[in-house]
Amino acid sequence: MSEQEDHLVVALLAVGGYSLQRAWDLLPALQREHLADAKAAEELDEAEVVRRLARAGYDRGASVTTSMAKRLMAVHAAVRDGVLAQASRLMRDGRLQDAERVLCQVSGIGPTVFKHFAVLEGALK
Repeated sequence: MSEQEDHLVVALLAVGGYSLQRAWDLLPALQREHLADAKAAEELDEAEVVRRLARAGYDRGASVTTSMAKRLMAVHAAVRDGVLAQASRLMRDGRLQDAERVLCQVSGIGPTVFKHFAVLEGALK
């Protein structure tokens, strides 16, 4: 588990009218539910991720919460594959467009998620 993983999970959940602050406020509960840790989340199936999102306070109805669970699982798989580490290196080198291109290849990550992630990482003001 890393601060970058925390930031990426929060950024992922802060879409569709769900504010970055509101998602950030859920971080302790997401951590307790092992949803901010790609390694721990590896053992969870989709139904369990949906249950844990709801227990953490992120219950946006069955279809949205299920959709977010799928996206979260894809993001965790990408983290385990080194995509987050690669994007973080690019960001540290000031190569934001390259980092965005790398992260946006992951299912569920688009420009809005990347922007939120960059803000949380301190790369954007």
